[in-house]
Amino acid sequence: MTLQFKDRREIPADTAALGQKLLDKNNPYRLIGERLPDLIQDEDFREMFSSIGGPAISPAILALVTIFQMLEKLPDRLAAAAVALRIDWKYALHLPLDYSGFHPTNLEHFRQRLVAHHAEYLVFDGLLHKLVDLGLVRRRSNQRTDSSHVLGLVAKLSRLEVVWETLRLSLEAVRQLDERGLERVVPEAFLQRYLVKRSDYTLPEQQIAVELRQAGADGWWWLQQLDAGPAEWRQMPETDMLRTVWEQQFELEDDGDYRGPRTKLESHGLVINPHEPEARFRRKRDKGWLGYMAQVTETAEAKGDPNFITDVGLTDAQADDRAALPAIQERLTGRGLSPANEIVDQNYMSGASLAGSRERGVELIGEFQAQWGPEGFRQDDFQVDLLQGKATCPAGQTSVKMLHLERPHGVEYEFRFGKVCLACSFRSQCTKAKEGRTLTYAEHHPVVQQRRAEMLTEAFKKLMALRPPIEGTISQLMRQGARRARYRGLQSVTLQLAFEAVAVNLRRLCHWWAAGKRPSWVTG
Repeated sequence: MTLQFKDRREIPADTAALGQKLLDKNNPYRLIGERLPDLIQDEDFREMFSSIGGPAISPAILALVTIFQMLEKLPDRLAAAAVALRIDWKYALHLPLDYSGFHPTNLEHFRQRLVAHHAEYLVFDGLLHKLVDLGLVRRRSNQRTDSSHVLGLVAKLSRLEVVWETLRLSLEAVRQLDERGLERVVPEAFLQRYLVKRSDYTLPEQQIAVELRQAGADGWWWLQQLDAGPAEWRQMPETDMLRTVWEQQFELEDDGDYRGPRTKLESHGLVINPHEPEARFRRKRDKGWLGYMAQVTETAEAKGDPNFITDVGLTDAQADDRAALPAIQERLTGRGLSPANEIVDQNYMSGASLAGSRERGVELIGEFQAQWGPEGFRQDDFQVDLLQGKATCPAGQTSVKMLHLERPHGVEYEFRFGKVCLACSFRSQCTKAKEGRTLTYAEHHPVVQQRRAEMLTEAFKKLMALRPPIEGTISQLMRQGARRARYRGLQSVTLQLAFEAVAVNLRRLCHWWAAGKRPSWVTG
């Protein structure tokens, strides 16, 4: 489809006359229509459309409608109806009164286009640039980051239901591609058994075990047929999903023969529902959910000044918060909004994350947990000399062995004291291990020591006092609708999260304008 570029910066006369009569001057939609006329333009989407074909509905209109439906938590059908029926929306969209709207499926097609072109942040970035131009977001300001869970648009299936449904999806995909080829390879009884949706709700445990073992054998047989079949069978995502689920759920003997269902499943990366394989189950303290983790960053200005969301991201629910930091900081840098200080809680803190943030030009502000062990025999009480490969304990004993260990989060050193601890008069205070004290020393431990000293200063405490409001922002974002995924797939839910954040930022901007205030850093 092709774009038909139109200048929509002016509100049509009929809409302007009626809107100014009916809408309060501080109505959010009136403020958006009057003060953000060029927030989103069709030219921003130029690369997503072809140079040939029929005219497309304005993507700028569709983008604004998507924001408005997030503001009001509307489904596509009601959002499309609001465009045709509501004067406030027409005013903000700069549409004439007789504009009759569009079919709601156009909103779905618009989202699919954004996802296909990896443009999840296009509208979010556009509003942020406007906020910078308006002087409401400062570069190199303090910012704060925290995370919360997002519930996936997916049902939690039993183990047997996951296996059945994965096998069914694979067979159905081949049938859609090559029905005759499928019928030549697969017996009719097999198709009748697995090409229908099934539930184990009424089955006794013993029968479930029998069905699971049989499905495992049948699935391995079907994988062999796929491997021996046409190349397009093997290249389908459903084939990859089938192989992944079977490797997670079932075991083979060393010679390749089928052994049976695994007695213990690895939780990390386990597929819970083949319709949404990127959703993961996680339990955090007393809360368990199936879905993702949302990472949210906002400015951390002083009380009375405006704060806006500067980044949102979505990760695997089982991903560690520390692992999300590099991507967060790289996105902020790409927007020209890299913070001077990024204020976080303990879940983001490690020596590696502190050192890595500094390499990216960001000072990570967060607390480390108190050291374990009795006072006088904690890690910081040992003297470590990496060049000599020695560590000296508070009692003056020297380690007898050093190990160099490569860990996912960086290099660690283990200093083992062994027999020298046996005759030490302080042994009971230092360790209960029979083989004596073992000291684990990470390569970034010096920066951790430095931070523990900084945690006692008033300057550090003042910065940490800026962190708690991020919890209110996350609450606002989740109440806005971000708690539950509207769509499926990590990329599509990231798009939703970005539009939800735009909605929150627009709401805050309109409140700020309505209050008629200026930030403390604006003079004159």
